[in-house]
This record gives sequence, C-alpha cells and structure tokens, in this order.
Amino acid sequence: MSPIVRRSTLASTIILAVLAATACGGSDSGPSAPPGPSPRPVAGPDSTVLTRPAKPLGIAVTFDRARAAKAFVTTDGGTITATSVDGTRYTLTIPKDGLFESDTITVIPVSATNGRRVGADGPAAAVQFEPEGLRFVTPATLRIEPSTPIPAENQIALGWHGSGENAHLEPLDPTSRDIVMPITHFSGAAIGMVNVGDNIWVPKVNWAEYTPQEFEDRARQYLSELMREQRRRAERGEPMDPELADKVREVREKEWELVFKPILDRAAGDCQYANGNISKVLGFERENQLMGMGDVAPGLMDGVVAAADNCWKDQKSRCRMPDDVARLRDILRNMRMEALIGRQANLDEVPVCGDAWSGTFEANVLASPDGARLKISGTVLFKRDRQAGLTEYYKPVSGTLSWSLSGPYAGNCTVAASGTATIQAGDGTLAITRTLNGATTYTGSGSSALVTNLKVSCPDRDYNIPENGTLPWFNPPRTPLSVPGTETTRISGSNSDVTGSWSWNLQAQ
Repeated sequence: MSPIVRRSTLASTIILAVLAATACGGSDSGPSAPPGPSPRPVAGPDSTVLTRPAKPLGIAVTFDRARAAKAFVTTDGGTITATSVDGTRYTLTIPKDGLFESDTITVIPVSATNGRRVGADGPAAAVQFEPEGLRFVTPATLRIEPSTPIPAENQIALGWHGSGENAHLEPLDPTSRDIVMPITHFSGAAIGMVNVGDNIWVPKVNWAEYTPQEFEDRARQYLSELMREQRRRAERGEPMDPELADKVREVREKEWELVFKPILDRAAGDCQYANGNISKVLGFERENQLMGMGDVAPGLMDGVVAAADNCWKDQKSRCRMPDDVARLRDILRNMRMEALIGRQANLDEVPVCGDAWSGTFEANVLASPDGARLKISGTVLFKRDRQAGLTEYYKPVSGTLSWSLSGPYAGNCTVAASGTATIQAGDGTLAITRTLNGATTYTGSGSSALVTNLKVSCPDRDYNIPENGTLPWFNPPRTPLSVPGTETTRISGSNSDVTGSWSWNLQAQ
C-alpha cells in the first residue's frame, strides 16, 4: 500500500476541535436557535461500556425514500446530497480510494424515529445510507446543514445498524466547525433531538443504561464521550486530559485484538471471507494512521498482504467464464486488494474457461445425385485463435473423423467406402459472441479433405475410383444460434436442409 501521511495526533486534533467549538459555539450554519430543553447533566466518559454485558438500544426508523438521492460511485470518489422535507441538507463525500470497489450509494433522509418526527422536540437531523454494511477503506464524511441550527450542547451524534438496531454514540469530526461526521461504515446517523423510545430524546439519554452488542460500536461510543469531555473541559477553561492519547490508544489496541485481528486471521486462509471483510481491516488501519497511531496493530499490513496474495494465487489457479458476473466481481475485488498493497494484478492472469472447446460432431449428408449417403462422426478440439470486439474466434487444433459412404452411385452402380481423416488447423472455425445484455450466440463451419479410393460396384464390373472430396462435419445455419439460458459451458445444436443433417455437442475446457 502506498504510504499514508500522518496528519496529526489525536490529541492535537481534539485540541483544535475544542478551540473551534469554544470560538464559534458549535455549528455556524445560521443564526442561533431558541434554547431547547436543557439536557440532563452529562457524566464523564464511561469506560465500562467496553466490558459490561450487552444491553442494546433499538429504535424504529422511518425513511423518506421519496427524497432519497442515489449515485454510482467509483473508487475515484464522489459526493451525494439529499435534502429532507424541512430543508436539512445531508452531503456524503466519499474520498478517492475510499471505496474498496465501485458501488451504488443511496442517501435517505429519516423522517421519524419511534413514530416521532425528527426534531419534534427541538432541532435535529437524521439520515440513512445504503447499501447496509458497506465499509470504507478511507472514511467518508457526512456534512449536515440543519434547517434550524442545533445548539452546541445538543450536537450529540448517534449511529445505528439496519433500520435502527444497536444504536450508539458516534464521534463528530473534531477538526470541523460545522456538523461533520466521519463515516466508516453504513447504515444510519443522527444528531440533536431524536426520539429513542419512551419519550426519551437524544441528548437526554443516559448511555450508561445501554451497551451495544459489538465491541466496535462500544469503542466508538467511548471515543465520542472522550471527545465531548475535552470540549467541556475547554469550555470550562480546564486543561485537556493528559491521559487522553493513552485512553484512545488502549481502545484501539482492544479493537485490534477483539475485532480486526480475528478477521485478518480468518481472511488469510478463506478468500471468500477475505473478499467480504478485508476492507474492514484496511479501514481500521487507515483510521489509525490518520490519528497518528499506526502502530497499535502490529502485523496488520503483513496479514493483509498475505491474504491478498493468497486470494490472487487462488484466482489464477481457476478459470473463469467470460459472462460469470459474480466471479468477475470477486476477481476485480482481489485485483483491487492487490493494488491497495502496491501489487500489480491483471485480469489476463486469470485463465478463461472456454479458451478451448471439445466435443463431438455427426453428419449425414447426400454425397451423390443418385442417393449415396455420407455419414461422418468425430471428436474435435478447438482453441482460442483471436478476439475481435465481443466475438471470440476458435480454430481446431486436433480431431479425428470416421466416415462411411454407401448407396446408389452413377446410375445402376453402388458405392461403399469408409475410413478416417485427421482434422487440420484450417478445416473449421467456431465464433462465440457475448453481447452486452448477457446473451451468447455462436456460429461456425467445418469441412475436412477426403482423399481415398471409392469401390464402385456396377452390374458389369467393379471399379476403384480415386476421390478428392470433402467431409462437411460442421454446418450450422448462417444466422448465429443462441446458447439457451445462462449455461455457456456447453454448446449443442443441430441443423438440416435438403443436402443433409448435422449435430454437435461441445463442452468448454
């Protein structure tokens, strides 16, 4: 992975945040709002959230999908803005290389929680993101511009999973004078007077009564409380907690041991698991570096490199079908993984199933105007020759034909002959076209030289006649045939006209 510049230590970052909060009194998005209900006295950071038994808080979230904003975002990043019915703007900014892979991102204003309108008890904002569970390699940022300014003392951020499960505190960006939240993963976020049940509104919640299920959420809740505590110290003119950096480091080290190291250990030997989870580990490392704590997870990058290389080795050992979209997505994930650790990986390194096709051909064709029939059967191996646009062309590289000729010949005579022939490279072609809408069609031809002596029996005597003809073993219609359904590992079909009939059955190799 390319080196990540350390911007500042967490301690100095929080100092900047506290100074900004003291200078501007919170968000500068508009005139001050009328004083809302006074929040209950807030206790100091409670580290027991990291160890006490789980007691999750769930809230019922109502989405305003009519006002959702959606965009396809690549790894180059992008910005999506949605506006709620009251005029609050939610802007999600995804940085370059923030996404592990391109995806469709949706930002949905939340209209109510637990059946109560967001902001019904005072200024507030809430938003939902999709797809659920998406992870960022580098955190995205959510900027909230409330229609009514939210007082600084009520700027307490909330996060949840799904449609309101495991609600917990989330830290705000300590370097911004506006309401900006770092977003490490989806799905929901809120700030201000949001109902969490029993007519209890954030920020009046006693968070000591609730404990998220996952340690990662517990850690973010504790970090949020640490940051708010430093802001309160600054407002009171007190010095910053000298143990702040140590407390943050301790939390991050526990996250490494309890959450991310087990993920990495499993990812090293399970590529399917790695594809779905390695972005979590990379995001954790990126956060550590941005906080100036890149050493809290020893061996992390070595583990990522091992997992990425193992997965790429596995991909190269198995062929892929060109139209297998799910497999292609996995391959592109592994290529992205390799790129993030400074490796170069190319799609051409993964062999394509169907760079060879082998199978059987049969034909029964009219060989003379008198009615003699030529029967042909054989096995042929085609190999990829070239590709032009969406069409792949194959040429035979080996094959043997068996043939027999019998029937009326030259008036009152009959003919009987049989033999074998070897298929040459120029004796046929197979062309397969995979269209952009997912359909697959094919066409082709095949005809080999017949050089033999024919035994012709007539009423007066027998003759041996030299024959330099052809064995037409593959003759599909001129119009390309469709491969049925999505099964493209087998091509089979038949054709007939006044001159004869043909059938074939090929299997991708």
